[in-house]
Amino acid sequence: MRNQKLFALLLGGLMALAPLTGCGQSTDGQQTTPDYPVEISGTKILEMPKIVVSLSPAITQTLEELGMGGRIAGISDYCQTPDTGGEEYNFQRCGTAQNPDLTAIGRTGADVVFTPDTLTNENLIQLQQMDMDVVVIPAASSLEGVKNNYMDLFRVMWGETTGKAKGETFAQTFDSKLEEIRSRVAQGETGLTAAFVGPALLNIATGDTLEGEVLELLGLENWGAPYTDFVYPKEKEIDLMPDVLFYNQLMTRDAIVGSSCYKTTPAVVNGRVYAVEASDFENQAPLSLLRAIWQMGEDLYPEAFYIEPRPDRGY
Repeated sequence: MRNQKLFALLLGGLMALAPLTGCGQSTDGQQTTPDYPVEISGTKILEMPKIVVSLSPAITQTLEELGMGGRIAGISDYCQTPDTGGEEYNFQRCGTAQNPDLTAIGRTGADVVFTPDTLTNENLIQLQQMDMDVVVIPAASSLEGVKNNYMDLFRVMWGETTGKAKGETFAQTFDSKLEEIRSRVAQGETGLTAAFVGPALLNIATGDTLEGEVLELLGLENWGAPYTDFVYPKEKEIDLMPDVLFYNQLMTRDAIVGSSCYKTTPAVVNGRVYAVEASDFENQAPLSLLRAIWQMGEDLYPEAFYIEPRPDRGY
């Protein structure tokens, strides 16, 4: 519980974006830059969306954590129900990106449908006939890509000028939290190698993945860096000797430490095997992602990530 309170304080202000004016006229009567239209990946949005549908748990959670969940009316079949602050709200279930329920989407009266993957031409045409814009927000493979997705969501929801300003303010705060993590990592042990494992034993974070970049952010040499697509070569299994293992919780610790791949590695022998919530990296929502990275740092370097208790602040 103390760690949760400390991390809540670390993230304090992440959601407190500066108030920003929209399009129209400034207080002195001069015309300001209009916020719309906004173009994202070939889709042109002509005005601010009042209602949106998300066909992805990742997009739903990200909109919520960016403070824009209040305009969500429809969610995918796999989404958790967004937090409405205790208010009762009946979110329409709208299928998935692979199999969208166009009838359910139509009931929402949405202006924009967010999807992680390109829809079929048939589905696109039907949604366009319902006057709905479709915006693709794909999963990112880097921290820069994650931030670009945040920026695109801000631009869609708030417009070119206001949304960009809000996104840049948010990105500055996000980067400051990453810098805080880097500064603590610099106080820790150096020269360690690591692998991020899951959902199978030889699925490890490679050099083209967000998880691989995070290992390097934490001062670790990524064992999978020379490879791609989260696949480590079977013929090189005998060479796997990382000092540290992180695994996503689609696997179990027992499966890892008892496997022929890892049971003789320094990581297992020295008890440096740590769990990471799989959805935090899958969804890439800002608060959850930062929390996961911070926890990984705390597992690796507990002394460097320790924060002195402050009873006057309740922790």
